[in-house]
Amino acid sequence: MSQSLAFFDQLLPLLADPLDSTANLKPVLNDNNEVTGLQSRDRHYPVDGNIPCLIPDWSEIRGRYLSRWRSHQEEMWRQFQRGDTGALATSPDNPLAELVSKRIRQSGSGRYLDVGCGVIPQPAYMESIDAGFEWFGIDPYLGDTARQFPFVQGLGEYLPFRPGTFDGIVYVAALEHMLAPSLSLHRARRLLKPGGNIFIWTILDKENHQNSEDLEKEFIQVFTKSKLLGLLKNSGFSLLEEVYLCEHCPSYPFCNHRYEHFFIAK
Repeated sequence: MSQSLAFFDQLLPLLADPLDSTANLKPVLNDNNEVTGLQSRDRHYPVDGNIPCLIPDWSEIRGRYLSRWRSHQEEMWRQFQRGDTGALATSPDNPLAELVSKRIRQSGSGRYLDVGCGVIPQPAYMESIDAGFEWFGIDPYLGDTARQFPFVQGLGEYLPFRPGTFDGIVYVAALEHMLAPSLSLHRARRLLKPGGNIFIWTILDKENHQNSEDLEKEFIQVFTKSKLLGLLKNSGFSLLEEVYLCEHCPSYPFCNHRYEHFFIAK
């Protein structure tokens, strides 16, 4: 898998060491003047096919769910290879994607980061967004199809970008798959420009934990609404809007919905 040199050139001035956002990354060139890596103060990260791999050394990552997270990622990839595209992407036929796109458009154009962007060329919620939006994506999976936006291989908890880089940061079915969602949100706040917004599309458990058992089989983290709002507040965000997405689905009266919500905060 690779991406164009133009996409890499768009990324380069925005990147920082995932373990130290104050440390910029400098390209390492081979004899053919091709970029083969990125050098921080004391760390080296590979670049393959113009895709920076900015996943920290596993020895430097701490998390109570690490072994579970790694097996969970492997299982999601197996599901995707078996044809379940929803495991790692927001499929084009998702009826809620247009509503999410509309809410993002209303927040204004600019530079946006999709955390956990998945492995398809372009997630459904990006497709109908107007010109003026400059999208970037990060995901631990390389996938096997080139994306239609600049892409970094990395972890949501260790966002490898410079402070004040983005006008908006989007999480779609991402926080629930993370080792440390609070770490990701704290880093995301530093990456936003003044006045920038964060957007979260997620599946919640009900406050009485009615769905906990099923969700715990699928996700590393399970959030109720109050737990997620507390996480946002503790990360320095203020809620602007909440949308119960299922009410806008054509099949809402007829199916057992998964309690999907969309939050905008700043």
